[in-house]
Amino acid sequence: MATNPFKIWNTDRPKAIAEFGGYAGMALLQGATLPQMINALFYDSADLAPLSMVLMVWIGLLLYLIRAVYQRDVLYMISNGIGVVLNMFLMILIIWGG
Repeated sequence: MATNPFKIWNTDRPKAIAEFGGYAGMALLQGATLPQMINALFYDSADLAPLSMVLMVWIGLLLYLIRAVYQRDVLYMISNGIGVVLNMFLMILIIWGG
């Protein structure tokens, strides 16, 4: 189960660094879809991914989210939850905005 990296800094620094890296990776990975969405919403100039690809990513994230909830892994619950929401929004943009 993921823990708060700031709480364990004084007791286990390698684990804290690994946890921080996990959260930083989550931010980078989930933020990768934001430029496409911003361009599609505000500038109407985005080249959106194919619906089939976004749908498969969304289903995969949903299944990972179910696993993370079962294992009580906070990092993956947050990451996959954000991913499910962002990819659902991307699907809406592709279907109704494109």
